[in-house]
Amino acid sequence: MRYFLMAICIVVMGASSAHAQDEPLPDSVARAYLAYETALAAQDDDTAFDAAAAAWRAARTARIDPELIGILAENYGQLAQRRGAYGEAYEAWRNAAEISDRAGNPAPERALRWYNAGVAAYANGEVDDANRCLARSVRAQPADEAVRDEDLYGNTRYLIAATTAQLGRLSGVGEHARAAIAAFQASGRPDDSMYANAHYLSGIAYYSSGDDAESAMEFNMARGILATVDAVGRQNDIRVLELWLSLARDRLSEPQLEQIDVQLAASRFPPLPETELFEITEEHNHDAVAIVRIEPRYPREAARQGIQGVSLVQFDLSAEGVPENIVVITSIPGGVFGEVSAQAVAQWRYQPMMRDGQPVPRLGVETAFVFQLR
Repeated sequence: MRYFLMAICIVVMGASSAHAQDEPLPDSVARAYLAYETALAAQDDDTAFDAAAAAWRAARTARIDPELIGILAENYGQLAQRRGAYGEAYEAWRNAAEISDRAGNPAPERALRWYNAGVAAYANGEVDDANRCLARSVRAQPADEAVRDEDLYGNTRYLIAATTAQLGRLSGVGEHARAAIAAFQASGRPDDSMYANAHYLSGIAYYSSGDDAESAMEFNMARGILATVDAVGRQNDIRVLELWLSLARDRLSEPQLEQIDVQLAASRFPPLPETELFEITEEHNHDAVAIVRIEPRYPREAARQGIQGVSLVQFDLSAEGVPENIVVITSIPGGVFGEVSAQAVAQWRYQPMMRDGQPVPRLGVETAFVFQLR
């Protein structure tokens, strides 16, 4: 996968539908709303979708009570989301959220509407808008853990971490990912791929900042959770996490390795026995040794926009020490740093691996690049 190790899990939080109002509605609104309720009762989602859209738009044209417009927008937003009409859902949820803010409505309502606006925007590919909506949801939620909805808070902070990574704002990813993890723990959330991905994003943030011990812990947690969720269907993702874990461990000193091994052994997911991609045995004289390493160039447009990220590359070495079969395993954000990373690796040269005095191919070399601006 070129962006995230696991697919982002999008959870739409529920909101209630509008009920009949004491004040009489304009005919255009009343007819559409009656059609909406009738279709809902008949479980006719297609008709309900069209009627909800008509009711909301008629209410906006008639300029009725803003709070009722917000409820009608919610109705439509929910149905549009279910239908996969994410652009329409985003417009409706954003309208509902803005009405809540202007009216100074209770924080839970404002937080939920901005969250759903963020989910719809993200699903529609509007990552920047999604990030902003989710940030507004967090600002509406109580800071006090004892009174806030930890499930909603965790989902929101997780999606902020995910969208922040996709926008290339690497320095902000860790804070949100770790806040999501803490909220998931407080809510008693069961292990799932979102939980695993929060640990993964936290690990990426630690790795890019040079905190290899913490990144190793996070990658191990992500691997352990993912294995409990779906070990068979997630083998490729688990293997990628093992590569990140191996790279983080390679940068630790011996005393640090000893300390991290003790911590990992005592963690909820003790590490599995390590399996190297290539093992040097008695019959090998020595492993391949890098003699030329060209650093990837920073893409000009990414630098101009302040985008930062990481990439993980795997490749083989020919018997002449030339990289081949170069594959970008993952790149955050997607489509930005993968190509330049592969181009750099293609220029590397190695003293070949020797076996019984003869040069032989070396399979499964991996390396990671961190792209940061100073």
